[in-house]
Amino acid sequence: MSLIRLWVFIGAAALAVLSHAMQEMTAPASVPAARRAERVAIFTISGPIDTVTLRSLERRLERARNDGFDAAVIEIDTPGGEVGAALDICRLIKKEMPPNTVAWIRPTAYSAGTLIALAAREIVVTPDAVFGASAPIAFIPGMGLMELPQAERAKLESPLLSEVIDSARRNHWDERLVQAFIAVGVELWMLEDVRTGERVFVDRAEYREVFGKEPPDQLTAAGSPAVSGLDRRPVRPFFSDLFGPPPPRGRPRAAELSAEEIAAQIEFEQTLPSARPRLDSSERDRWRLVTQVDSDDRLLTVRTPEAVAFGLATAIIPDDNALVAFFGATEVRRYQESWSEGLVRFLISTPVRLILVAVMVICFLVELAVPGFGVFGIASFACLVVLLGAPLLLGLAQWWQLAIVVLGVALVLAEVALFPGTLVLGLGGAMLVLLGVAGVFVQSELNSAAGQRELLLAIAGTLGTAVVAGAIGAAILRRLGGPRALAGAVLDAEVASGGAVFAGAGASTAPDGSAAIPSRRPPLPPGSRGVAFTDLRPAGKGDFDGTLYDVRSTEGYLERGQPIRVVRTGPAELDVESDTA
Repeated sequence: MSLIRLWVFIGAAALAVLSHAMQEMTAPASVPAARRAERVAIFTISGPIDTVTLRSLERRLERARNDGFDAAVIEIDTPGGEVGAALDICRLIKKEMPPNTVAWIRPTAYSAGTLIALAAREIVVTPDAVFGASAPIAFIPGMGLMELPQAERAKLESPLLSEVIDSARRNHWDERLVQAFIAVGVELWMLEDVRTGERVFVDRAEYREVFGKEPPDQLTAAGSPAVSGLDRRPVRPFFSDLFGPPPPRGRPRAAELSAEEIAAQIEFEQTLPSARPRLDSSERDRWRLVTQVDSDDRLLTVRTPEAVAFGLATAIIPDDNALVAFFGATEVRRYQESWSEGLVRFLISTPVRLILVAVMVICFLVELAVPGFGVFGIASFACLVVLLGAPLLLGLAQWWQLAIVVLGVALVLAEVALFPGTLVLGLGGAMLVLLGVAGVFVQSELNSAAGQRELLLAIAGTLGTAVVAGAIGAAILRRLGGPRALAGAVLDAEVASGGAVFAGAGASTAPDGSAAIPSRRPPLPPGSRGVAFTDLRPAGKGDFDGTLYDVRSTEGYLERGQPIRVVRTGPAELDVESDTA
């Protein structure tokens, strides 16, 4: 009996041990208090980064706030994008997003994507992640990516360096390491404390100061950071705690500062002393060389093993389930871009804008050649509305762009309605409209070098497109037999509403209103009298003894049926005025 009791006791003990082991295996890993969150909002950034990305993030962040989420994940997969938009997104993360904000590189975050990732408190990566290479470059429509001149590049690098240094000091990353993403000429070596295993990054001068000799050049132009033999222990700088209290997130966005205030802020941040004390020869026995990280002929780009070994990435997160465990969360929800934001991005893309400019110019020229206000004028105006309306939806259009376009449209209308035939007002107005449209391509401030360069490139591209479109419009008119061939298409409906059928420019009508055989129009001397066959707005058709002529009113709008008199004979149409005699 005692033997049976012994076996029962042993079995019960084994079950208890097994149960405890199973609980240990299924229990969530310990999550630091600074990271733990119940509800996590994921904001995706996919594709090129632009102002649409910024406005979309602002909208989605407000929605997540209203939904009560207490942590944020920026899921990044981007080749890069606009510098201005990236800097504003960084400031949005630091000022308006929760302190518990994590960047998830899934799987690429080049250029502007790296700036955004560094702005978050932590970075996590997928097993195949890669990020870096954040130097500023220029994109010229039709010519692609181009290297910037050295002086221009230095001006653009300054705010980028200021941003990543600020991010490093907030989030306890090595300042020299993050600068290597942006500036060519940065050389870095990783040192390890032989007692504690802590790691730091030093440049050539600091290496010489510590060891009294030149550092070894272990990289080639075609190579990559040597990480063989490195474990995945993250770099924990000896001067800070990775999960220490975050610094205040009160840095204002660029839109809230003047250009002078932004420049003063950047200058101040770059003059702040480094958060890490500089090493010297007294600590020579404390440090050993691990590997060279970056050479002076490249921009730093890291993959998942390097990101973890260099202390940039906290963890490897392959999927949403691992992300939930990372936060210890109970709910994770994605906030995607809306379809309307995608449509606006499509409409403000450079190729679409240039196509709209071309269609606007072609339709405008055809409308000038056709009497009356028809489908071509409507199409031209619609293109102008899209060119200005899409940026307006995102607040991208500035007051001076709209003012120039409004003035240009007013001059064109004055040419058509008040001073027909002068051409000076019409052409001047058209040029102002094109200048205003070119201004929509400019995203930087006009008083900056970047803004002025963007404006010159936009004007050149817009005028070049307009010239090509003008040649295409002229070819279309010649192909269709000139303005008269199009006039009928525009005025068919209006003429039909008056009980007559228009058979083309120069056609005559029988007394019963039926179309007669087209004939060559006899010349009409000044003083000839007739009636307006259509409304003259100010162009239209005039009936002179049963023959229709293309006419243009010198007095603006004249109603259909009003007596008119020829005041001047032109090669394509007659200038007329109301006949009150």
